[in-house]
Amino acid sequence: VTYRDALVMNRFVELPLHLLQRGRNFFRKELPLWLEDKALSLPSYRTPLIAVIANVNVRYVHEFTQLVLLTISISLLISNGTILGMEEGANYVNIKTKGWAKDVNDAEYRVFDAFDLRVPQIENGAIFLSTYMHRSPVQIRYDGSEGVAAHCLGSHQSEQCQTGEDCVRGRLTQHGFMSGANCIDGYCYVHAWCNQYKHFCSTTNAIFSSAYECDMNCPFCFPALLNASSDCGTVPIPNDENRNNKAIKYFCEPYQTEEGDSNQYRICYNKNATALDTDEQFMRCIPSFLSTDPSLIEEQRKLVMDGIQDWIIEFDIFMTFAKYWISRSIAGEYYQDVNVWTIAQILAKVGVTYDEIKYRGILIAANGNIQCTLFSSFCKVEWKFSRLDEKNEGFRLTHKEYVPGISILGKSIKTLESRYIVQMRGIRLVTSISSRTYVPDPMAALVAIGGVMGVCSVAAIVAKLFMERVSEKNLIYQQFAETTYEELIKSEKEQLKLAHEVAVKQHMQILYEQEKQIKQVLNQALSDDDSDRF
Repeated sequence: VTYRDALVMNRFVELPLHLLQRGRNFFRKELPLWLEDKALSLPSYRTPLIAVIANVNVRYVHEFTQLVLLTISISLLISNGTILGMEEGANYVNIKTKGWAKDVNDAEYRVFDAFDLRVPQIENGAIFLSTYMHRSPVQIRYDGSEGVAAHCLGSHQSEQCQTGEDCVRGRLTQHGFMSGANCIDGYCYVHAWCNQYKHFCSTTNAIFSSAYECDMNCPFCFPALLNASSDCGTVPIPNDENRNNKAIKYFCEPYQTEEGDSNQYRICYNKNATALDTDEQFMRCIPSFLSTDPSLIEEQRKLVMDGIQDWIIEFDIFMTFAKYWISRSIAGEYYQDVNVWTIAQILAKVGVTYDEIKYRGILIAANGNIQCTLFSSFCKVEWKFSRLDEKNEGFRLTHKEYVPGISILGKSIKTLESRYIVQMRGIRLVTSISSRTYVPDPMAALVAIGGVMGVCSVAAIVAKLFMERVSEKNLIYQQFAETTYEELIKSEKEQLKLAHEVAVKQHMQILYEQEKQIKQVLNQALSDDDSDRF
């Protein structure tokens, strides 16, 4: 080590020593007067209370009081979570339902289940069940064949008109775009998804709600009677040669009255030309595109569900607490008012019945509070149900059912793409869960135990009060146990003096005994020598 290195090392050693010496000199000084006055004004230090228990029964009371205080304190700390660490969990709720319902307007045959009434089928923490539905007419995008856009009368404010000049072709509207200068009943015609709402029978002008119903009930013959075959004009009279000719659209068929008179005739559609490989059946039943408004619904399209009030709602609840690596679940097993209810029970919790809300619907919030602990796989679950729709407005949902168009090659089978607009009202249930778990926290437990020990000192006070009433020597014991600092020093000095005197006395006693033993030994030795001499 060079001299320079030694000098540097010496400086590093001298610096902390110098600081230490300055600190010692500072604390050796007397306190300032103002600080000394403050110190003297403070109350004298008092050690924790010492209770001298000279009675066995009072001792039992003291220990029992300590045990009761300790039990109550720890129980309150655990129940309040004071000595436990807390974590909010990440939650997932899967809502399942099962049941069936029927339409009160057609109750005997049509049955609806969850696949019909739950929209959407899968939803996280929520469910919607339709109790009342308005189903629109069949809506089509193309008129007759692909590439020819359907056009129909508008229904929105953007499609209103005063004259045909207001209907500018190509102008965009709420449902599509205007098709031309046609203004009827205050609305323009537009190219859009149009309602294929009614079907007119061309022979009787009767109106049917579907093509099938029209085809089954629309007569093939016009009702007008012709008095002679000459009145048929160019329409042929059916015979064996032309009856199976599918190219012929109409026949002039003889009409036989109840009296058997067959001199009259009627114009009728060719029945052989209504097979599936032709379009003649659509000539007899003419579809009418009324409007773009999907709310044009006949009474038979209103569906009112009955039976949903008995459906079962099941919650599968999953909770994860990442901080403490804990996961809990309430799934697979279902308990009343924990994770399973009926619709009627849920409605009763918000003060309504199914008949009161089935036409307008309802919006309900289910707020859950779940508390779990590390020591148990069971959790404490509390639920609160409340109604959210303002002024009992209900809940409405619009749903679309789409049917693609089908065309089979080699067959004359072709359908247009279509859709239904379903306006639903029903029960909307939304869940919100707050989950917590509690795990012992070492630092919190240490602070809590210190508090518990302080509470246990109350037992000494209780024991002291008992001793004041049951023991005559309690005052003497207390004076011995409780003393000031000066009296304690004086007492210790007296005890040291007494101990010194006792020790000196015992030492002198030991020396005296040793001296006696030596004298006895010497006397015995002298007596033995004298006997040998004589």
